[in-house]
Amino acid sequence: MAKIEELERKDAQKTLTIGKLQDSLETQTKDNVLQSRMIAELNRKVVMCNVNAGPQEATVDTNVSTRSANKRLSENTRRQRFVVDVEQPVAFHAVVDKQEIQHITVGQPIVFETVLLNSGGAYHNSHGLFIAPMHGIYMFSASILSDYVPKVHIESAIVKNGAILTRIHAYSADGMRDQGSATIMTELQTGEEVWVQQTFPDDDALFGNRWTSFSGALIAMM
Repeated sequence: MAKIEELERKDAQKTLTIGKLQDSLETQTKDNVLQSRMIAELNRKVVMCNVNAGPQEATVDTNVSTRSANKRLSENTRRQRFVVDVEQPVAFHAVVDKQEIQHITVGQPIVFETVLLNSGGAYHNSHGLFIAPMHGIYMFSASILSDYVPKVHIESAIVKNGAILTRIHAYSADGMRDQGSATIMTELQTGEEVWVQQTFPDDDALFGNRWTSFSGALIAMM
């Protein structure tokens, strides 16, 4: 009889323990559900704050990353277009090797056909153009030698995208040719162009034989 009572008492204790565990589990489950709801609500509020903040606050990091990626893509596209190796130093030196260039018209680019240096490949001797491979400060220098009578007067200019940066003048007199020169520095964006062109008079001529030259170099990246 005593053994039966002892077994019943132990069963009652087990039942009580199981009941307590079930209550604890149910409470924990409720707490977990409540916590999940709270987290979801906080996430919803964060999303709403970002929406209300507008693109200038909520998406600033995304916009910055997008602009940076677009800038790199644009610069890479330009570099591929102009076939320039930007890992090399950027510098060039070209001259007019032929004895004369005749019938030069106002606004005509002067082509320095013989390339003695073209590190980086930015000078294009088929058109006389320098095309900037990257954003930076560049230095350019040009020298023009005037011809004999009757084409004794020549005026030219170093131009950037068609805008005159500086002028060059030479005037032959007393049977002697004259040489005019100019050196400038300018900031160029990737893809901007610099060349030398005739400004006065029309139907002119110049003397070559390497007296007439055009050179430039990147002196600082930006």
